[in-house]
Amino acid sequence: MSVTGLVEEVPVGYRAGGWEVTRRIASGSWASVYAARRVQPPRTPQDPPLGLRAALKFLPGGTLSPPQYADLEAVVSEEIRFNEQVDHPRLVRTYETFVVEDPAHPALHGAVVLAMELAASSLQDVLATVAPPDPVPDAARVIAEICEALVHVHAQGWVHGDLKPGNVLLMHDGSVRLADFGLARELDGTHAYAPRLGSSDYLPPEWWTERIGTQGIATRPTTDIWALGVTAHQLLTGGMFPFLGATSRARGAAARAYAEGQELRLADGLPLAWRSIIADCLARDHATRLEHTAAALLPRLKPLATGDRDAADPEPARRSRGWWQRRWKGLAAGALAAGAAAVAALTLPGGGDERPAGAPLRVFNVEKPCQRSKSPNCRLGLADDPYARYTAYNVTAYVRHEDRLVAECYITDGTPVRAEKGPASARWYRVQIPAGTAWLPAVRAWPGQPPAVGRCTN
Repeated sequence: MSVTGLVEEVPVGYRAGGWEVTRRIASGSWASVYAARRVQPPRTPQDPPLGLRAALKFLPGGTLSPPQYADLEAVVSEEIRFNEQVDHPRLVRTYETFVVEDPAHPALHGAVVLAMELAASSLQDVLATVAPPDPVPDAARVIAEICEALVHVHAQGWVHGDLKPGNVLLMHDGSVRLADFGLARELDGTHAYAPRLGSSDYLPPEWWTERIGTQGIATRPTTDIWALGVTAHQLLTGGMFPFLGATSRARGAAARAYAEGQELRLADGLPLAWRSIIADCLARDHATRLEHTAAALLPRLKPLATGDRDAADPEPARRSRGWWQRRWKGLAAGALAAGAAAVAALTLPGGGDERPAGAPLRVFNVEKPCQRSKSPNCRLGLADDPYARYTAYNVTAYVRHEDRLVAECYITDGTPVRAEKGPASARWYRVQIPAGTAWLPAVRAWPGQPPAVGRCTN
């Protein structure tokens, strides 16, 4: 036998309880999972039937030190309690839990085993078969079913705490099962406490600044919502994370920088209908994320899962085109309808009068690597509405460092935006684009060279 993580590898044919191991599925830091079949006839009506295929999750017992065993005992007891209290078709079912009694194999003697439903694969396996920017097959339905599971888990007063593609299983009929409840915790009021464990790519920024008390770190349903946003982004873009970095540590740092004011830059290939949903899941902090519960998100996800994109967003007009852009597009409609070329899109109707000349404005990106790069991730967003949150769903066009624009006027009471360096500013410039106008935060304009325009009066 060889050691895999903290559990000694279980050989094919090994008899554990009433089950016979048939193959290894996966191993982690705490546990190993094997496929098995039931070889013991049922003794009671509650026993699994003979021949049933299942997944056996082995957790170490006698090989652990006292502190490790105490941690394991807490994890196992919570997982067992979760399985007893929170049953749902979107959650992996546990058939039974038992302890291996095998003194002849000291490394396995005392191991705790959970016999669970056997899945066809995990979302992590599926992601390994696609390449960016291609989505995984049937991604919209899968995301909606994950959300269904979270609606039930949260309604029962629990937090999953470790949502990620590796813990989302696909059954042989393609349906979703949420799995691995070792970090699930029952809520005490608005939050629960968990050990500082989990996958850093799926943990919200506040996780790293929360104070650790004697009970652990506070965890809330908004932790699962953040993880849902990251997972959905991956499924829709062939595995791309919403925060860039070569390692989990680098991506975590990028997420924390975003929480401190940097712009959220979702993948270019992300379908427009999904941008607002993922942006809401990835709201910068717990307080902002509170309104985007799983129950509130599910009605927005179901139309996308069935192909009804128009019903997916409760405010499609505001999210797709802001008030200012709609106004100017209406003014430009006559010229566009007359078959004018792209330049004519910048003219007002009525005898071919030119739009106000305005003043030149040069775009500035404070990130030095992006000043030379043509990467899609180095683009800066022009907003539909300067009074709405400056997030992905409020972006109508993109510009780059040193692009030249024409500014028409400015406001000073827009949504405050903070650049990567320096204070936040509520000043925005209305700029001309082929489709009408859009808004550029003043922090994205070349410093020291404000355009010679006045305040906006309409």
